[in-house]
Amino acid sequence: MAPHRLDDAFTQLPERLRGLLAGLVGAEPEQIVLGNSTSHGLHLIANGLHLERGQSFRAWVATRRNGSPCSHRGG
Repeated sequence: MAPHRLDDAFTQLPERLRGLLAGLVGAEPEQIVLGNSTSHGLHLIANGLHLERGQSFRAWVATRRNGSPCSHRGG
C-alpha cells in the first residue's frame, strides 16, 4: 500500500500505544515519548528537563536488543 493511502488504524497506532503505556505507568499520554533508541530517549530527557538539585526522573525503556526490559534512573 502506498504511504499516502495508509488507513487510520496504522496512523493512529502511536497515539493508542501512548495511551496504553500511560495507563501502565500512571502517566498522561502526553508524557509518553516513543523514541527510536535508548540513547535518543535519554538524550531527549537530559536536554529537555531542567532539574533542580535533589530532583530526579525515571525513564522506562521497552526492550534491549536481546528483548530484556531495562530502565534507567537519573537525577
